[in-house]
Amino acid sequence: MNKLTLGEVRCKKCKGKGLVRVNTLENKLERMCPKCFGIGKLDWIEVVVGKRGLSSSTTASTGSSVSSS
Repeated sequence: MNKLTLGEVRCKKCKGKGLVRVNTLENKLERMCPKCFGIGKLDWIEVVVGKRGLSSSTTASTGSSVSSS
C-alpha cells in the first residue's frame, strides 16, 4: 500500500492490503476488497458514502425512461 496522505485512512475490511480472504469448501481464495476496490485506502468522504466503483448498487440502467406524449 502507498503512503497515506492527509484525510486518508486504511480500509478496515482488508486492513489496507486490497484483498480479502474468501473461504470455500475446497480452498481459501483472496479476492479484491469490495469496500476499497483493491486500493487499500479510503479518503474521509469514501468512508462515509462509500467508494464509487463497479457494483450492482452504483450502476444505473442504460435504458431511456423518457415517455413520448
